Amino acid sequence: FVGCQFWCSLMFTKEIAGTMNAIAGGWGNLGGGLTQIIMVGIFNMNLASESCDRECAWRNAFYIPAFSLLVAAALVLTYGDDCPKGEYVRPTHDQTAEAKAGAHAVAMNPQVWVLVVQYAVCFGIELHVNNTAALYYFNRFGVSLTIAGIVASLFGLMNLFARAWGGMISDWAYSKWGMNGRKYSHIIITCCEGIMLIIFSRMNVFGAAIVMMIFFSVTVQCAEGSTFGIVPYVDPKNTGGVCGFVGAGGNIGAVLWGVLFLFTPSFADGYMYLGVIVFVIGLTGVAINVKDTSLNGKSMDSTMVEGKSMEMKGEAKNSV
Repeated sequence: FVGCQFWCSLMFTKEIAGTMNAIAGGWGNLGGGLTQIIMVGIFNMNLASESCDRECAWRNAFYIPAFSLLVAAALVLTYGDDCPKGEYVRPTHDQTAEAKAGAHAVAMNPQVWVLVVQYAVCFGIELHVNNTAALYYFNRFGVSLTIAGIVASLFGLMNLFARAWGGMISDWAYSKWGMNGRKYSHIIITCCEGIMLIIFSRMNVFGAAIVMMIFFSVTVQCAEGSTFGIVPYVDPKNTGGVCGFVGAGGNIGAVLWGVLFLFTPSFADGYMYLGVIVFVIGLTGVAINVKDTSLNGKSMDSTMVEGKSMEMKGEAKNSV
């Protein structure tokens, strides 16, 4: 995931970084939804064989994703471009010292940690819900495990478009209001995520719970897209390191939310507590203070972009 997001940040201009990172990351996370259907289906197919018990069935199910990973790796190696200009040529000098300095700079940047926390309450929540949604429907509504898995898969399937929406919203807000646009659009989306999660946790009707889960899922993935719309601006010289730190925040968040559920009386109450946490942390997004240095290393906002664009157009007319 980190390598993919860093690659997208290198391949595309920062003005559309939100959209491109979101599409790539969203379609990757789409696998989380497909897994709920495909892995359970493969497991049941193996169980249908008299010679395969439950342990045999789940072990055999993992051959499919393992093979898929190898195929994906081969396709990237064969058809992927290293960077916009084609093949990447390694510098002749030793980069070890530079890499260490870059990692230290990223770790000491408070804006990185702000985004780590923000990502913990969107991607971390997604990972946690992917792991618990099927069991939640199975226990609370008494449906079969197969039905619960199919319904839970809808949560991840929203990645087909929802994360891209978050990136597009971030890019659109940037075109209107500069970095403040990215910042406040992210805050609004994250707070909406918390509200949707609280409402979802209070649903006592199976159909209503499914509908609210879909609305909740859309806001979760949008928040992920808007987060990585900001990432390329934090430290342009060390974008890979920033992607790594922020991406890890999602995994750390998933672990923390799993631990939280050990101390909650029910999954429904756990989701409600998480919704409150998400809303509060969303409000702390006001601490995001990332400068856009796209033009000659100088900070700029959306008006400066427009002015620069008009100036360039004027120069082009004069040259003609």
